[in-house]
Formats: sequence, structure tokens, C-alpha cells
Amino acid sequence: MGRVGLMTMLLLVPVGVLMVFYLLPTLNMITSVTSFDSLREHLTSTATWDVLWFTTWQAILSTILTFAVALPVTWALSIFRFRWHSVAQAIMVAPFVLPSVVVAAAVRSVVPGDDDTGLLPILVAHCIFNVAVVVRIVGSRWNLIPRDMTLAATSLGSSPLRTFTSVTAPLLRRPIAAACALVFAFTFMSYGVVAVLGGPAFRTVEVEIFTQAVTFGDLDEAVVLSVLQIVLVGILFTFTGGESPVAGPSTISNGSPLTLHPRRRSISMFVLVSCVAMCAPFFTLVRRSFGGDGAFTIGGWRALWNGSLATVGVNVPRALLNSVIFATLCVAICLPCAVVIATVRDRMVRGARLLDLLTAGPVITSGVILGFGAIITFDESPINWRASTWLIPVMHAVIALPLAIRIISHALQAIPQGQRDAAAILGASPFVSWWTIDIGASRRALRASAGVSAALSIGEFGATSFLSRQDTQTLPVALAQLLGRPGDIVQQAGFAVSLIMVVFVAAAVSRA
Repeated sequence: MGRVGLMTMLLLVPVGVLMVFYLLPTLNMITSVTSFDSLREHLTSTATWDVLWFTTWQAILSTILTFAVALPVTWALSIFRFRWHSVAQAIMVAPFVLPSVVVAAAVRSVVPGDDDTGLLPILVAHCIFNVAVVVRIVGSRWNLIPRDMTLAATSLGSSPLRTFTSVTAPLLRRPIAAACALVFAFTFMSYGVVAVLGGPAFRTVEVEIFTQAVTFGDLDEAVVLSVLQIVLVGILFTFTGGESPVAGPSTISNGSPLTLHPRRRSISMFVLVSCVAMCAPFFTLVRRSFGGDGAFTIGGWRALWNGSLATVGVNVPRALLNSVIFATLCVAICLPCAVVIATVRDRMVRGARLLDLLTAGPVITSGVILGFGAIITFDESPINWRASTWLIPVMHAVIALPLAIRIISHALQAIPQGQRDAAAILGASPFVSWWTIDIGASRRALRASAGVSAALSIGEFGATSFLSRQDTQTLPVALAQLLGRPGDIVQQAGFAVSLIMVVFVAAAVSRA
């Protein structure tokens, strides 16, 4: 059996995982509405449409704010070269790879007192989290615009505004549309940010799904909201053009040196202020973990380890251990599946479109919906897995799989076919050829896939909120519980947990 035939046989394993742990729970949830009357009741309910309306307009506001902040920064990073260009770009992209609950905690740390929840903190957190989407997608295309085109327009007397609207903007129309659709979809599916910053008055569709399913036990309402979100987000993602803001090395700018620009000081100051503004919440996060209002205390950090947080149902050492174990198991499950799918996809002639749709499904299905689908699907014999600890890392692997496949596929597509042909002529077996050439040339991509998968597992909050129990809490679940409780020490402990998550995520993606 040849290498492609063997890989095609092995493809049954990852496809089976996706069928059982993604497609089955999602389809079962969609068909779980008890009756047509129940569906009509919830679809005509004012409460349902109020939640959908708030989710929509906050996503619109978040998208507008994100583009207002990100486009000027993207312009500066794409057009000009300067000594600390890569550092500035890394600062803009870094929040995207952090767990959403950490970004929410950072924003909350900036607003002390009782005003740290509400619409404005939600919008700010969404903006910080999604600036990377615009910088990566729009900036990558902006880098490729030939400088001769804009210089020719300028030399013919065109003003900077006219040059942008007539030359640059038409070339950026598609990436801007793709980034806009992605930012809107991400903020529409927001769960961690709203769960931490929304308070009781502000609930998106995902927060309401969790509230109805877990707090009130109204599965019908949760199912209706889930179906509405799947339909709307599925429509939105058809306009993204397949773009994905994957964290990693950025495209090198082909712009002119900043030192030649007459307004170089203003531009440098603008980029510097933007970087400081992006980092400010995280610096404040450190300060708030050691107390606030001029006081300094390690009470919050001490509470993480002395067991005093048991009174609020949080065991941080156990949550930390769980997160590490789940992330390790997630990588062990996700990476082999991603390698098999990417290898077969690289050679596939028929069925490629179907495989792409199946593997892209978890991208447009939020973790909240996957977790909700799992608890109502795996709740009866012979698949009564709802309380099984192993279900959590499996769901994490399903969520991380699309991104891992994309990273590995890009590496495989860059390998010249001539190398494989030469290996076959020299007598190498299909397996030796695959191991030596494909895997050998993809080692960096494999490390990146492992790091990103581990980071996604550490920060996953949606599905874990449904599946975790007291003894299977993870760091994001513990963080949300701490920040949702009153008390200075409890709040400081929550900010301390956020910093621990930042360290773990940074370690996971440091080689990605």
C-alpha cells in the first residue's frame, strides 16, 4: 500500500473524531427542539430578539471601533520601516493569541471600583482583541501594494487623501471586507469577554445560551439561540474569503524608511502611543494583582496556594494542573489528526471540498455551542460521556484542529514536488519519502501547530464552561469565577490567575 493509500486509511481516524465530537453534537442540538410550538414560542419571544439585537449592535459598534483604531496603525506598520517595526507589530498581534478572559480581565483592571462592567469595557476589550485581525489581513495586502503606484499619483498632484481613495482603497477592498466580516463574527460570538465584563445587564447570544441551559435548564431556548447563531455566523463567514489571522511571522514591509518621511516624528510618536495604549491594560493587570490604590500586598497571590479560595469554589493549583494536562492531551490528539488531514488534502483530487467543509466547521461553531451540544448528546447510554474528564481535551482538540491543519497545509504546499519525485527515483519507500521530506520540511510548522493548539486549549472557555466540574476546573473557568465574586483578595487572585495564563500562553506560542 502506497503512502497516499495508507494516509487515506488513516484519514478515517480524524474524520471519525470530527463526525462524533463535532458533527453529531451539532446536528443533534439543531434537531433537539421538542416541538414546532416550542420553536415558534421562542422565536416570537421578545427576550430572544432582545438578546439577538444587543449581540448584533454591540458587534457593529465593536467592529467600527476596531477599524477606527486598527486602520491608522496598519497604515503606519505597512507603509514604513523602522528599527522597532517587528516589536510594534508583535504588540499589536499579541492580544489575539491570549485567552479572551485574560483580555477581559486586563480591561477590567484598568477600571477600578464598581464601574468595571458594562458596554464600554466590552467594546474596549473587543477592540484590543481584534486589532490583530485588521493588522494581519489588511496589513499583509497593504505591504504588497507597489510604492510606484502611490508615488506616481503623488507626483501627478494627487493629495494624500485622493491617493488613498483612488489608488490604495480599491486594492484593499477585499481584505478590508474579509477583516470586517471576521471581526464582526468574532464579536458576535463573544462569550469570555461578555461573561467577565457584561454583568447581569448585558448578555450576548452565547452568554444567554449558557444561562438558559445551565442556570435555568431551559434547553429549548438555548437550542433556538444556538441555531440562530449557527445560521447567522455561517452566512457571515461566507464573506471572509478564507482569510484567517494566524499568529506567526509577519510579512516584511516593502515601504520606505521612516527616516525619509517629513513627519517621521509624528508617525513614530503615533505608533509608540498606540503600543503603550495596547499594553496599558496588561501593565495595570500586574499592578491590580498586587493590590490597588497605592497599596501593595501579595494577599491575592498567597490566596492562590493556601486553599483560602475554596470558600468560593476555586482550587487554583488543581485548575493549573488540569489546564496543563488538558493542553498536553489536546496536542497529542490534534497534531496527528492535523498531519494526516493536511497530508491527504495536499494529494486529494476528489472530495477535497467536502473535507474542507468538515474541517472548517469548528471555526464557525463557537465553543459554547460545541459544549452545549456535547452535554445534550453524550448524556445517554451507550455514549454517556457527559461527566468524562477525557471529553474536555477531545473537544479542545476539535476546536484547535482547523487552525493546526491550516498551518501544516501551508508548509506542505511549499514543498516542491520534484523533491518527492527524486526520492522515489532513488528508491526511497513512500513512508521514508514522506517522513524525510514532508515531515522534515514541516518541523517548524509542526511546532507552531503544537504551540497554537496548546494555547487554544489553555484559554478555551466556552465548551469547558459546560463540561467542567469541580474537580476538572481549568484556569479560564477559575478566572471567571474569581472575577465574578466580590472582595479585594478574591479580585486580586483573579488578576493573578490572568497573569499565570499569560505566562503559559506565551510559553506555548513562543516557538509558533
